[in-house]
Amino acid sequence: MPSKWLGLTLDRIAEVDGEIHAFLYVDGERALASAARVDAKIAAGEPVGPLAGVPLALKDILDLYRRTDNLWLEDLGRLAPAIRRDSDPAASRS
Repeated sequence: MPSKWLGLTLDRIAEVDGEIHAFLYVDGERALASAARVDAKIAAGEPVGPLAGVPLALKDILDLYRRTDNLWLEDLGRLAPAIRRDSDPAASRS
């Protein structure tokens, strides 16, 4: 079940990220809620996609939730004025 695998993934992140600093932000609560929804669909026999429940990490340049605590994005904005916080780089690619 996705919740089980996600729990193991979050445990591993908590175990090693203090040393390797791979993540600026981990939204475990949102991820667990999403995994629980996939678990429920599987339990109900509803169809899910082939990657449903697979943990996913996104590069912090994708400001998906318009968070204001990502200092790296603020630095990027100063260094590259052409990149604006209100743009969506993932959606603007053709």
